[in-house]
Amino acid sequence: MNELRCIIGGDEINYPYSIEEFIVLEGHLVVAKHNNERPLLQSIINIRPDAVIINTSMEAKNLLELCKNISEQKIAPIIIIGNQLEAHKLSAYMKTDVFSFLIAPINRDNFISVLEFSLSKFQQIVNLEKKVKEYEKQIEHRALIEKAKGLVMKNKGMTEEEAYSMMRKISMDQCISMQRVAKAIIKKLG
Repeated sequence: MNELRCIIGGDEINYPYSIEEFIVLEGHLVVAKHNNERPLLQSIINIRPDAVIINTSMEAKNLLELCKNISEQKIAPIIIIGNQLEAHKLSAYMKTDVFSFLIAPINRDNFISVLEFSLSKFQQIVNLEKKVKEYEKQIEHRALIEKAKGLVMKNKGMTEEEAYSMMRKISMDQCISMQRVAKAIIKKLG
């Protein structure tokens, strides 16, 4: 795994090692540590780390709200470390981009496994969101072309195939996209 840049929120509690030691021993970097929510969120936005690890000991008015704010930025996976008494909050954290909730005490192997899993899942989600946006754009373009084609058919008395062929010829002759051709047709005939 490449060198990761991590940000830690909350007090370090040694179990017998700290999360920072786990990260450093694995060859990664801790680029910021904060015990207050405002500087933590600011560092996350400015640094754009690979992972965010938050101990529930963090001084935050509402840790769940902080996680939602971090999630909205779509920067990095969030790993929460809490104690057994806080495990009941797990379902609330699942509504954010918290990828893992570890119950202390934790060991290095478990932590590193969770870190790698969280990074992998986060990247999968980012890739899926990109694909969804691409598909939405394709659907939007297809609808635009269909609307223009319908206008050409209606105004020029052409069949669907003839209208599409005409639009395609204009696109190729003028070296412009079908979307630009469709927008021009809609502007002129719509």
